[in-house]
Amino acid sequence: MIQSLTQITTKDVGAYGGKAANLGELIKAGFNVPQGFVLQEINKDDKDRIYHCFGKLDTQEVSVRSSANFEDSTSSSFAGLFESKLNIKRVNLISSVKEVFNSKNSDKIIAYAELKNIDLKELKLSVIVQKMIKADFSGTCFTANPITGDKETVIEWVSGLGDKLVSGYVTPYSCIVKDNSIGHERIQTYEVTNDKILELAVVCRKIEDHFGYPMDIEWSIENTELFILQARPITTL
Repeated sequence: MIQSLTQITTKDVGAYGGKAANLGELIKAGFNVPQGFVLQEINKDDKDRIYHCFGKLDTQEVSVRSSANFEDSTSSSFAGLFESKLNIKRVNLISSVKEVFNSKNSDKIIAYAELKNIDLKELKLSVIVQKMIKADFSGTCFTANPITGDKETVIEWVSGLGDKLVSGYVTPYSCIVKDNSIGHERIQTYEVTNDKILELAVVCRKIEDHFGYPMDIEWSIENTELFILQARPITTL
């Protein structure tokens, strides 16, 4: 089964997983999310349909990411544990989709499932294919402080794609937005302006309002345009 993200909402978590369901919900609510589709499985008869959906995205490269039924929920995130593939061209699309599906059986997933008392037999994995954003800057935004729980917006970012931030390869720049003002000796670095930071904070608070609880949000900026790549509940609070 292949479905456009525009046809999915949070009611579809069981069928398409938390990440896809949240992205579909964001699209429905009017937030700027890259175009894409989601696969529940892949078999020999799906190849042509996958290529057809890829062609409709009108892009040369895509991201290929996981979406599991226990992923990005209020009790478990599986953040960074499933395989993710970036800058994937058509020629490598099918193999990349298979790699993400196969990551369900990795040692990391087994260990995390045991930690969270999740029965692996109940874990259902779908795969999201989205138009690749050629990011100038990428980062995360917590709509509440994930450590203290304070009602303030914590933003971190790096230049380029966000994979090096999520993986911990680089130390990001960070700031805190509270009461529509930027704190922590904010300086103009990485060329992300104060206005753009405040715009991001407003958008992320609207996402929190839509879902009804504090959110952990991944975002990118391409040519000044803000894209929301992922939104999940903050599980540390």
